[in-house]
Amino acid sequence: MDLHKEITLVDIRTYDCSVYDALHLSYLTQQHRGSPLEIEKLLNAPIQESSQIASEELLHGLKELTKPYKDQKGFPEISTSSEIQAPYLFYFHHRQYFHEAVRALPKGEQEAVMVWLQYISDRFGSTFSTLDKLFAQNMTPVNSLIYLFAADDIVVTREQEDYMAYKMNSLPRITHASSNQIGFELDVCNYAFDANFQKCKTTRTVNIDDSPGEPPLGIIPIQWLSIYPLKYAEKEVEDQLRIRGEKLWSCRIRNFVSCSASDSIFSMQGSVGHIILICFYAICLCWI
Repeated sequence: MDLHKEITLVDIRTYDCSVYDALHLSYLTQQHRGSPLEIEKLLNAPIQESSQIASEELLHGLKELTKPYKDQKGFPEISTSSEIQAPYLFYFHHRQYFHEAVRALPKGEQEAVMVWLQYISDRFGSTFSTLDKLFAQNMTPVNSLIYLFAADDIVVTREQEDYMAYKMNSLPRITHASSNQIGFELDVCNYAFDANFQKCKTTRTVNIDDSPGEPPLGIIPIQWLSIYPLKYAEKEVEDQLRIRGEKLWSCRIRNFVSCSASDSIFSMQGSVGHIILICFYAICLCWI
């Protein structure tokens, strides 16, 4: 930074020369069924891309802007020694905030951050605009699924005929990347109850479950996915999950249950809801 004070950031791209292999070209042509120009665009796309901070103004400006999210998992480290990796999910989900908050920065930092924002707009603006339109129609490109998921989102999946909801613990965690696909996993959690509330953490992958055939032009309904944000679910699904959630939350209140029995056949009286059958005690206290 001392030698090149006029440089604000460095754009770093990694390419895979093997994509020009004839077999790979044939695979891409069959998979995407696109025009030669579209195929060429895929072949010329980097497999990884990042930006590196190269000025004190950009460093301080981005640190100030990301303060509200510094404890959120998945947000990048803001420093001159590490790269900020594409696909810039943290920016995609907070675009309005970044463009509004930058105005409050000192002039030098504001100008530096605007250079960084312009770089992202030039490189990914068209993609972001396309995703906004498709997401609004509950549709998604199969090669851009990662953009659907934001930290703290509620996501829904179907397990053994029942819908289950989870909370995202962080932004999606990238596992691998290529010029036309990003592999990722979701770190999620929910709560269970068996006389005590328990926070259950797990990892989920995203698959296409309900596809009746090959998706046209690589675009599918979001609900075809094995797990997706609740905001794209049918209202009936949200209502079902809300009712179950309210029942689970009611378990925090203790209720008395009394029972009397001379043998294995006995009667029970409960104050509300679900009765837990216990044959071993004449009087029991349980959570319901």
